[in-house]
Amino acid sequence: IDPFDYKSALDEARAQRSETAARLKEQEASLGAEKTTLTHARAQLAIAEADVARAEQLTARGNLSDRSLDDRRQVVLQRRQAADQLQSSIPVWEARIAQTKLTAERLDVAIERAQRRLAETRLEAPFDAFVTEVAAQVGRMVSVNDKVATLIDRSWIEAQFSLTDSQFGRITAKDGTLEGRKVVVRWKLGEATFAFDAIVTRVGARITSTTGGVDVFARIATPEQPVQIR
Repeated sequence: IDPFDYKSALDEARAQRSETAARLKEQEASLGAEKTTLTHARAQLAIAEADVARAEQLTARGNLSDRSLDDRRQVVLQRRQAADQLQSSIPVWEARIAQTKLTAERLDVAIERAQRRLAETRLEAPFDAFVTEVAAQVGRMVSVNDKVATLIDRSWIEAQFSLTDSQFGRITAKDGTLEGRKVVVRWKLGEATFAFDAIVTRVGARITSTTGGVDVFARIATPEQPVQIR
C-alpha cells in the first residue's frame, strides 16, 4: 500500500511529541526557577522580619521614630506578598506539567498506532504460499474488506474426495471414525504418477447433494516430496 500518508502521519506525530517534550522541559525549568525564587523571597522576608523586631526594640527605647518602624513593616508586607504570590504560582506550574505529560502519553499512543499502520502498508504472508486470484493492481484503491489475493499454504495441502453413503456407513460402523486414518493420494501428471501419504483430518458436515455422498479431507504429510504438489 502507498505509505506516503501513513509515513506523513507518523512524522507529524513524532514532531508533536518532540514539541511537547520541549514544552515540558521549559515548564519544568520554570517551576525550578519559581522554587528558587521562592526560597530567596522567604530568606528576604526573614531578614525583613528580623529588622522589624530590632526596630520595635529601638522604638520602644525612643531611639527610632514610629515612621521608620512603619517603613520597615511595609517592607515586610511587600516581601510576604511576593513570597505568597510565588507560593501560589507553584501549583499552577505543577498542573501545567501534569497536563503536558498526559499530552505526551497520548502522543506516544498515537505514534505507536501510526507505526503499526505504516507497517501494515506492506502485506506479508505469514507462511510460504502459492498466490492466486490476485486482485491488487498498481494505482487501485483498496478498502478494508477488499480481497488482495488468495494464499495456499505450501505445507498444508489437502486432498478432497467423496465417499458414498454406503461406503461411509461401512467404515464408520467398523472403525467408528474416519479421522486419523491413513490414506495414499496419487497424483497423475501425464504418464507419471506420484504417491503422497496423507491422514484424514476432517469430514464434511453434510451430505453432498450432487453425489449423495460425504466429502472427506486428508492432509498431505509432505506435499513437497517427491514433487511440490499443486
